[in-house]
Amino acid sequence: MASFLSKVMVMIYYLFVSWKPQESNNAFTYHKNTSYKIFLGAILFSSVLECVGFFFLLHRWSPLISWIHTIVVVICILFLISDYKAVKLKPITINGKKLHLHLGLKMSEDIELSSIKTIQNAQISLEETKNDKSILKMMLIELEDPNIEIHLNTPLTQKGLLGRNREISTVLLAVDERDSFIREVKKAQSQANETLAQNY
Repeated sequence: MASFLSKVMVMIYYLFVSWKPQESNNAFTYHKNTSYKIFLGAILFSSVLECVGFFFLLHRWSPLISWIHTIVVVICILFLISDYKAVKLKPITINGKKLHLHLGLKMSEDIELSSIKTIQNAQISLEETKNDKSILKMMLIELEDPNIEIHLNTPLTQKGLLGRNREISTVLLAVDERDSFIREVKKAQSQANETLAQNY
């Protein structure tokens, strides 16, 4: 219950909050070069039409059911709008010894830079990843190809629904500035290694 309420509060926060997206060498957007905005607009438009149509259809049978359906659809629409704002306002960032990955309100993961074995242009096709549970796909639209492929030397444990966890060994991303992202991650790794060496 506490987890559900916290998610609702986060949704409300991003629904009404507004600030300038973070801009730095260590912040990378992942929505500008995708068709996610068009995709989302189509979903919202069809959801509104469906909501209005079903409201009048269900209202003849049960006014209570029609209002419950309407409330559920409105909450879903508000979540999608809030999620899109989070996508724009929360870029992927490199901070200290960690890589902070975000996918709007849907998902976020922190990866230790020291656990990254390799980072490169994506070579894996989506067809190859279909049934591989060890691959984490953090793209806004999974039908679009990733452009970054990260292999981990230390598996990342992702917490799933109902307490089911899985071990992640490869992460696929689609960032707007691929080459700059790879360069900055490698640079941060090098700096972290130098700091570690100086401490010994």
